[in-house]
Amino acid sequence: ATASYRFSPVWKLNGGVHYQYYDTWSEMRVLDLLGGEKWYDTTSKTYVGLGDYTGARYGRTTHHLSAFAQMEAKIESMTATLGVSMFNGAYRRSNFITGEHSDWARGTGASVKAGLLYHITPAHTVYVNGAYNSRLPYAGTFLASSDLSITNDVTNEINVLGEVGYRTSWQGGGLEMAAYVASWRNKIITLSLAKRANEAAEKIVRPGVTFAQIDLTARKVIEDAGWGDYFTHRLGHQIGLVDHEPGDVSATHDEPVREGQVFSIEPGIYLPGDIGVRVEDLVIVTADGCEVLNHYSKDLTVLNV
Repeated sequence: ATASYRFSPVWKLNGGVHYQYYDTWSEMRVLDLLGGEKWYDTTSKTYVGLGDYTGARYGRTTHHLSAFAQMEAKIESMTATLGVSMFNGAYRRSNFITGEHSDWARGTGASVKAGLLYHITPAHTVYVNGAYNSRLPYAGTFLASSDLSITNDVTNEINVLGEVGYRTSWQGGGLEMAAYVASWRNKIITLSLAKRANEAAEKIVRPGVTFAQIDLTARKVIEDAGWGDYFTHRLGHQIGLVDHEPGDVSATHDEPVREGQVFSIEPGIYLPGDIGVRVEDLVIVTADGCEVLNHYSKDLTVLNV
């Protein structure tokens, strides 16, 4: 809901409130038991067979509330704005089979924005905008674990943005050009490093190489670049009928890998209070190496929304 109130020909107040609520959940159907008749599902604590549904766990409940207020002043050909926005999010994960719920994870954010627009002529306009943002992290940051635990001590991303632009219009068309400047950490550095660590580990996977050697190969790439203290977990885990099975790809696992085994390779770098990045593949061990089972691009994809 939004509303506006004009105090005078010069001054106008704009404001609004936006609320979102939604529940999501997933359900998986067993299509193959690799020759077996039954499988014990640790989520529902029951035995399931072919065609049964299982894994309806870790759905998400989200409450998101935002509000904004903006003061606008218009004097002849010039319009100036100053506004503030506040955001609040509450997130909970649920296991719909067992009825268990996590605690609520909560976060808040805010932004201050100012702008100046000048109509040179009715058809030509220039503008400048600036903003300071304390961005509320994406909900998945609070619910990043593979169980019902949550992360509440999440630090907002702080950034400062500036924009200048020119807009023109004519009968049947128009053109706008804008330039932006922003301050935040260069995220591409950590992404490219995690990608190199991922690919280095995959190159040495073959029967006879130990899980520890694979972990240390990826870890050395990150350590040599000076980011070793920020790679804080094992390299991967084995995968079978469920996504996490006993057996990990870590520096303490000295068993050799065997043909046919499937496991993840997922190095990551996590900067407290700033950003985190992880590049993950699933591989199956072949007679002389490994096959990467997923084929989505590991390059940075920028979404303009």
